[in-house]
Amino acid sequence: MKATSALRGALILALAGAAAALALRAAHSRTANGPGSPETEWERTYGGSGDDGVYSVSPASDGGFALAGFTLSGDGRVPGRRAAEDAWILRIGPDGSERWQTVLGGSGKDLAYSVSQAADGGFIAAGSTWSADGQFPGPAGPPGGEEPPAPGAAGPAPARRGWAARLEADGSARWIRTYGRGGISGLSLVSETADGGLLAAGDAVAAPGLPCPGGDSFDVWLLRLSPEGDVLWEKCLGTPFQDIPLAVLEAEGGEAVLAASVWTREGSLPPGAGAWAAAVGPAGDALWSRTYAEAGAERAFSLRAAPSGGYMMAGFAGGPPGAGDRRSSALRIRADGTLQWALPAEGAGRLADLIPAPEGGFFAVYLPYRPEPGESADDDHDLTVVRVGDDGARQWQGSYGSAAGRPAAAFALGLDGGLAAAGTVQREAGPGRVPDKDAWVLKLGPPRRPPDDP
Repeated sequence: MKATSALRGALILALAGAAAALALRAAHSRTANGPGSPETEWERTYGGSGDDGVYSVSPASDGGFALAGFTLSGDGRVPGRRAAEDAWILRIGPDGSERWQTVLGGSGKDLAYSVSQAADGGFIAAGSTWSADGQFPGPAGPPGGEEPPAPGAAGPAPARRGWAARLEADGSARWIRTYGRGGISGLSLVSETADGGLLAAGDAVAAPGLPCPGGDSFDVWLLRLSPEGDVLWEKCLGTPFQDIPLAVLEAEGGEAVLAASVWTREGSLPPGAGAWAAAVGPAGDALWSRTYAEAGAERAFSLRAAPSGGYMMAGFAGGPPGAGDRRSSALRIRADGTLQWALPAEGAGRLADLIPAPEGGFFAVYLPYRPEPGESADDDHDLTVVRVGDDGARQWQGSYGSAAGRPAAAFALGLDGGLAAAGTVQREAGPGRVPDKDAWVLKLGPPRRPPDDP
């Protein structure tokens, strides 16, 4: 009965939703950029002589952006010496110029997965660390499967732990805290709450001192922190499968809302699995939990709050690559987690994100699928953006960049209405140079006004 109700809810579309579905179906028509589609404003790479990359991009109050990722460089562009990857926070201006950078790490591997600007003008960040020294001191735990040992360290490798930090407006650290007591855990998302505290989410495996159920699969690990980074409460949520957190944010009334996707090989989703979202109260009490597999989100790539209330989710369903059964869906979810509508997003590309626009409607962001052995590469475009209005009509479509070596991983809407895409690019080796990776950002200008009809 529950499955039938969920499927029925997925098939009931509002009139505006049906029009939006038509707009999304046309997303990969491979036509030239239409009237109103924005131009590329600038495209830049960042980093030094080692590998550098970006996992997160978020808008800043001056029209620029903040980036979170990693650096292995140690030359003039990223000063210092690296024993392994260090967490890297980079602040850039509206024109893409570098404002400041903050590098955090120890003798092990350290990564920054999330950054955003705080209400006081500073920044909050979170990530994972394998270090037990430097900016991430702590006790060493037992080795954990795929967890790498600290370079040059004797004895057991430090366990992976989560970290969160609050930075000043100039990038200097106000405080840095690590979380996790044994086992394997890490943080990949952080957002600020109305009282100045933080919501942080990541993944964890059951271990003494962690509030996760038994088993060897990763669950979503949710922490509510005070403004100073103290743990107010923590809990684990999830399914019997591997759960990958997608988003965490504070809803009205202090509720913590988070979403996650089940990790499996394409075409091998276990029965009962699927993308899901849940909410807990200000004190950590469970409020609701929903799954969306039957609405076209066996897996999901993003969940964002909609200005009018509720959420938008970019979902995916289908078989393995090359099976011709890949299906993307746009989901509109009410504040209580129930499905409002689900829109098929057919085309050659993968619906990677749905970004609500402040003036109504949303941006649908598509990326090409990564080719598998024997499969032709979808290398026509790297990034396709479709602007859909409140009435469901497609306002414009634009395609940007070459797919070769520029895999976008994160997206953000700038203060000027332009979209930023960020990721990691493989830099070609020149004479006497070793090929390496750089952080990459593509900034689109604000949408252009279509020319008046004659």
